[in-house]
Order: sequence, then structure tokens, then C-alpha cells
Amino acid sequence: MQGRTLIDIVLARCQDLGLTGASGQVDASAVELMVLHVLQSLADSFDFDTLTKVVDPLFVTSTGQDTYALPEDFGRLLMPHDEEGSGLRCRSSATNEWALVYRDPLALRRQRSTTQTRPAYFTLLAGKQLLLDPPPDANGTTGYIGVGIYIHAITAELLEGEVPLNHPAALVDMTVARLAADKSHPQTPLLVGQAEQARGRSINANARTRQQFQSRTSRTWTRQHTRVR
Repeated sequence: MQGRTLIDIVLARCQDLGLTGASGQVDASAVELMVLHVLQSLADSFDFDTLTKVVDPLFVTSTGQDTYALPEDFGRLLMPHDEEGSGLRCRSSATNEWALVYRDPLALRRQRSTTQTRPAYFTLLAGKQLLLDPPPDANGTTGYIGVGIYIHAITAELLEGEVPLNHPAALVDMTVARLAADKSHPQTPLLVGQAEQARGRSINANARTRQQFQSRTSRTWTRQHTRVR
């Protein structure tokens, strides 16, 4: 679904519900802002595949330089499933790659190394800056290459094309419910219930798809290694 189509659907539903201003019309700019607000809340709650971006290279190190700019579309790290699950990795060659481990800024500040060697840790700083620890050595002459898997920043530009969700209807329902709640509409409880169901379906559908592919990959790997034995 195109972003403009989604906004038009929300506008029509709000008009039907009487969520209008003094002019008798729905405030289109307020609707667009609410759509972005709701999309941000969805992006903050789950690592949707359609909002996930892979950048390789994310950075290339220079000897002794420990701070690097992140892309403008960087939104947030992946939700960590373990200590090394942030989505940021580093490699010294085509066959040697490892996960960078996140440390909060205060902890990294206290434990930072001054010895130039292979980076092992990172933190995020204001202005979309990435701080590595230890500071990188030359790695021969090539430096180290960073790889990033992260959630795309939520900006108005995302609504100029295809909505980055497999189930954009959830975004419609959640936006309408928020706008209705802002105006204390009598149908707000019903709309909020519908929105929560739609949100759950959207997250569960993404999770099921991921699980199906992971299970299929696992079965294929098992069959291949069983044949080798």
C-alpha cells in the first residue's frame, strides 16, 4: 500500500467518525503526523523485517580513529537477543568476522583501552556517532570493515512510497484509534481494541514468517550434514 493511499484511508475513516475540526474537515497534517508517530511506536516495539537495513560497509577504520558517523537513516540497533545480538559486526578479512559487543557510554568510558588493536566493543553517541573500543590498529594496511544491520529511522520520506509494513492495515487502525482517543470519541474503547488486535496480527505474522524460514534453513542444514555423515 502506498503511503498516500494509507493516509487517505485514515482521513476517510476519521471523517466518517466525525473526528473533524471547526471547519468540518479532518486535519490532514495532524493525521500524517499521527501516522508517523504510530509507525515509530511499531518500529520501537519489534524488529520488523521490512524496516531492517543491512549496510556493508558501515564504516572502514583508520588507524587510531575510534569515532565514526552512522548513516542518516540509522534509527536504532536491533533488539539484542544475547550479548552479541546488536547487529553490528566487524571484519579484518573476507573470512574473519566477529560481532561487536555493546557497552553503555559510561561503562565504555570507564573501561576504554588506549592500545590500538582489533575493535571489540562499541557504544552510540549523540549525533549518530559510533565509538569503537579498543581504537583500531592498521590491520596491515586495509583497516577494519564494519557491517551494520539496524532498524531504519522513521521519517516522512517513508510515506512517499510503499508503506514499510507487511500489514499496513494495522497502521490504519492504530492511527484512527489514537486520533479518536485524542478527541475522547465515544467509540474509542472499541477502536483501541481493534487496533491492539491489528498490531498483534502484524507482529505475529512477521514472527511466523521468520520462524518458518529459520525452521526451513535448520532442516536443510540438518539434511545436508546427515548426508555427509
